Amino acid sequence: MTSYPFRFTPALRRSGFALLALLCSAVLPVVGQAQETPKSEKFYVSDKVSEELGKVRPVAEAKKWDEAIAMIEPLIKTAEPNSFELLTLCNYKIQFLLNKGDTSRAIEPMEIVLAIAAQTHYLDVGVELEMMQNLANIYLMESQIKGRTAEQQKLYYTKAAENAERIIQRSHKITPDNRFLYGQILYYWAMSVPDKIDKELLKKALEQIDQGLLLITRPKEQQYQLRLAILWALGDSEGCGELIELLVKQYPNSKTYWQQLQQIYFNLAGDKDPKKSYDNNIRAIVTMERAQALGQLNSPKDNLLLVVAYYNIGRFERVSELLQVGLKNGSIEDDQKNWEYLAVAYQEINQELKAIEVLKEATTHFPKAGSLHFKIAQLYSQINKIEQAYDEGVKALALGNIESPGVVYCLLPYWAYELKKYDEALVAVNKASEYPEATKDTQLARLKTTILAAIKEREFLKSVNEGTALPPSDDQQKQPEPKQQPEPKQPKSV
Repeated sequence: MTSYPFRFTPALRRSGFALLALLCSAVLPVVGQAQETPKSEKFYVSDKVSEELGKVRPVAEAKKWDEAIAMIEPLIKTAEPNSFELLTLCNYKIQFLLNKGDTSRAIEPMEIVLAIAAQTHYLDVGVELEMMQNLANIYLMESQIKGRTAEQQKLYYTKAAENAERIIQRSHKITPDNRFLYGQILYYWAMSVPDKIDKELLKKALEQIDQGLLLITRPKEQQYQLRLAILWALGDSEGCGELIELLVKQYPNSKTYWQQLQQIYFNLAGDKDPKKSYDNNIRAIVTMERAQALGQLNSPKDNLLLVVAYYNIGRFERVSELLQVGLKNGSIEDDQKNWEYLAVAYQEINQELKAIEVLKEATTHFPKAGSLHFKIAQLYSQINKIEQAYDEGVKALALGNIESPGVVYCLLPYWAYELKKYDEALVAVNKASEYPEATKDTQLARLKTTILAAIKEREFLKSVNEGTALPPSDDQQKQPEPKQQPEPKQPKSV
């Protein structure tokens, strides 16, 4: 399989506002008490910084984020390393950057906050893990930005994966979201080079998703979707089919899931094992008919796919029924090929006259299609109606739009000769010799000799009747007639 229809857009688990509300609730209230807090306490912000933060507050309330950031940055540069004051100032900067939508620049202060927290435990563990989760998401988002080099992408994926893994290692209670995030990062990393998919990373991603699913009784749709994408990328069509069967039960009105299930079964129907191919065509049929009962998969393209599935299992009566109705009421596209498929279906059940009738109706929809008249000619020839075959062949050549006119010219002289239209036969056989198909017909040269002999004999008999004939010479004796050229069969595949 070369296409990957299951795609996901990584997004922050929380918005920037929600993240910083969480950070502020854990840290920033201390700032208001800083002047009353003894300097020996670890949660300490200097009087000078508290005064400067008081000036920043009205600027931030006015949502002048660039100005607020410009006021914070000098304070960050003068703060003591690994101090609560530096952590607090970085928290403010993170808030302003995320509110501005500048996630890229938020990475550095978030890394500083996490580094301080790891050494000093200023942050509650829950808040620290929440920041790690959001930082992992930001790294994942950064990896998806257009124009990233392979080296840059690898760096961002590595950073994202490190944070996601640290969350799992440090959490007392791992959540499905923790597993999902790690699996999502590994999936995107594995798929980052389309020509060289990393299946080992995909397997690790699948393991994370499966472990996450074990932690929840009612998994989210997004968890199933990611698992589906991983299975698809691993080439596990059967696993995809099982999972999408579950999804269509839970989300019966989702056109996307029905389409994906249809696609899976058609892919599986291409198996070389006849039994497996037959079984999966049946599954495709059942899937489409279940979907149509719910008002899904009822486009002309879907209706034609249902016809194809029935054709693949040899249900030609059903094929002819669906096509006949669909072409009449517009539920199947009024396309020349579809009319031809209907004619083939009638041929398969030995109803050549019905097939001819269908093709004649098709000529009223596509009056310039000489190929339709040629197909009619072939069918007439098969039921030994040579005169009609010849007439349709002439019409085909007059209209043009034939894929292989040489084939028509190679058959036309046989039909004309059988109808004793010797002059027309001679013109046709001479024209046929101009096409490469003539070299494949070993009897065509013999046919031309026979036609010439027939014309000479006709002229001799005419002169006898008129009393002006001379006895025919030996080389004017009638030549043996050529064998009838076998008719090419109509194509019998959709």
